[in-house]
Amino acid sequence: MRARFMILASTAVLSLGAPLASTVASGAEEPAAQRAVTSTIDVAEENGAVAVRTVNRSFELAGPGLKGRAAEEHLLLEKTVEAAEVLGEKGMDGRVSIAVWPLDEARDTSPPIYTIAATGHAGVVQDGDLFVIERGLDEIPWQSVYALSDGNKLFDATSLWLRGASGGLWDERRYVALTQVFYDAPDVALSGETSVALLTLAARDRILSQVLIKAADPERARFLRSMWDQQVILSWLGGPEATPLPEGASPDPASDSLSVLISFKPDGAELKVPLSDTSFDGAKASLPEGLILEPYPPNLLLGRWTMKDAIPAPWIDPGANVEPTIKPFVGKVIDVGQAVVGGDTPIACKNAQYSSAMIPPNGLFQGGLAGLNAEAQAKSLGLSPEEARTVTLNCDTGLYDFHFVSRDEALIAYDHVIFRLGREK
Repeated sequence: MRARFMILASTAVLSLGAPLASTVASGAEEPAAQRAVTSTIDVAEENGAVAVRTVNRSFELAGPGLKGRAAEEHLLLEKTVEAAEVLGEKGMDGRVSIAVWPLDEARDTSPPIYTIAATGHAGVVQDGDLFVIERGLDEIPWQSVYALSDGNKLFDATSLWLRGASGGLWDERRYVALTQVFYDAPDVALSGETSVALLTLAARDRILSQVLIKAADPERARFLRSMWDQQVILSWLGGPEATPLPEGASPDPASDSLSVLISFKPDGAELKVPLSDTSFDGAKASLPEGLILEPYPPNLLLGRWTMKDAIPAPWIDPGANVEPTIKPFVGKVIDVGQAVVGGDTPIACKNAQYSSAMIPPNGLFQGGLAGLNAEAQAKSLGLSPEEARTVTLNCDTGLYDFHFVSRDEALIAYDHVIFRLGREK
């Protein structure tokens, strides 16, 4: 038995000089400002259980004064919240997404300037600049926080996060958040067995600094990073005695020494990490025995690698002859140092500089997968279908992207061939 209900709130349709919609609108070809607010519920009874699926779509304005956008600009947010639950069973599947347009483009059929989507059960605009997706269930806190200016993720938070007015200016506020490392983190830079938590300092529109908390003992690392076994409390430290401030309190903007306290309970570990307006000072941190801080993201590319094998890139003709490209690489060793890449391959170079980022499937191999089913192609290559940790090498012979399958395996595209590198231990 199945019942389906749909509610169309036609009085809530955003209309800029156009008549109110009288039917449910769908499809990207319709102007965003004429799409209706809708709610649907689907109830089905199968094998004696009742399954309920709800979909709610609504609209919201953000701005003006968004950091990183024109001072007077408004953005139109189309938010969709989907939920599926089997009555009587624990847990619920949910998904939150938003599509975003500049308000002056919402009259036409322009595609959104960005979209955000993640598993979750609610999504709200916070502090005017942030979009926060509630992802935790069963008393497990977990929020994903994005910058409304461009949709980029600022941080995940598995405990209450901190905010403060930099230099006494709320417009220059800062956020500090901690993420206990997930077992299924798509970022291979976080997948080490001794990784505990990621500490992030962010502004309204960008990440400023991150450090990774690690434990010497893998067993203790597993205990500390467990959201079920540990409660983690973040506090600003303030005053002459550097004591923890009450929850929700902001530090004195006139203070010339600012720190954050991270407390793990029941483990009992406490870390005091100094910070400035732009970065954490790991060198001056006070750490309990057995815990260390490392810069994040690390340069995963450093070390000795062997070119294991190669395949033609999926974007070239199947019959293309790539053997002349493969021959100078396969079986060769490359040594990646801080300033020089050594070895007998065409990518050996001097004046090496590195940057690290998380790249979605459409951007992999410098956009090579964009015209294909990028997620499926990434997955077939062993890469995350969400986003892959990428280290970019910029040196005197060119610009090269290395996409990491794991900490010890990476892929690089060169002249329409994808090479697999394995780390030498």
